[in-house]
Amino acid sequence: MNKLSIKRYLVTFLAVLLISGPCVTLTWGEVSLDDIEIQINKVKRRGDGKDSNDDKMHSLVFKVIVENESMKEDLKDLKVEMIYFGLCHRDKLKSKVFKVLGKHILEFDVKKSSELELETDPIEIHYDDTRPVLWGESYYAYAAVARDSSGKKVLTKTDKSSFIKNCEAAMDFETGDYLDQSLNKVKKKKNF
Repeated sequence: MNKLSIKRYLVTFLAVLLISGPCVTLTWGEVSLDDIEIQINKVKRRGDGKDSNDDKMHSLVFKVIVENESMKEDLKDLKVEMIYFGLCHRDKLKSKVFKVLGKHILEFDVKKSSELELETDPIEIHYDDTRPVLWGESYYAYAAVARDSSGKKVLTKTDKSSFIKNCEAAMDFETGDYLDQSLNKVKKKKNF
C-alpha cells in the first residue's frame, strides 16, 4: 500500500468514525434497550350509533405492543403509564384549553424473543365541535412513560411532541384537570 492509499484509508476511517459518533448501549438488566420496541396505536370506536349530525360520541382504546427482541433475557416488571388529553370545545373560550381525559397504568412481563399486545380500558368521548353550541372535549394527544422494575424511565412517547414536551411531567396531572397550551393547570370556570 503506498502513502496516498494509506492517507485515503485513514481519512475515510476518521470520517466514518466522526459521522457515526460514539456508540452507547443502554441496558435493562442484561437486555439492551435496542432490543425493546414499544408501539402505541389509537383505536377509535364508534359510540352507540345515536350521534346526531353534529354531536360526536365514541370511545378510544390504545393498543400497546411491546416487542422483546432479546434472545437471552425476559423483560420483567415493565410498567407503562399513559395519560390522554382532550381539546375543550366551549362557546366562550378565547384561547385553547385542554382537559385530562384519563390515565392508565399497564404492568406486564415479556418473554425473550416475543411480542405482547395489550389494550387500555376505553375512554368515552362525547362532544360537539360545530356552532352554534360547542361543548365537550375531543381527543388531542397522549403521553406515555415506560419504566423498568426499579422505576427508572426507559422510554417516553407522545403523538404531539409540540404540545407535550416533557412526558414525565405530564404524568403528574389527574383525570379532570384543565390545562392551558403550556400545560399549566387552570381553574375550571363557569364557561368550561
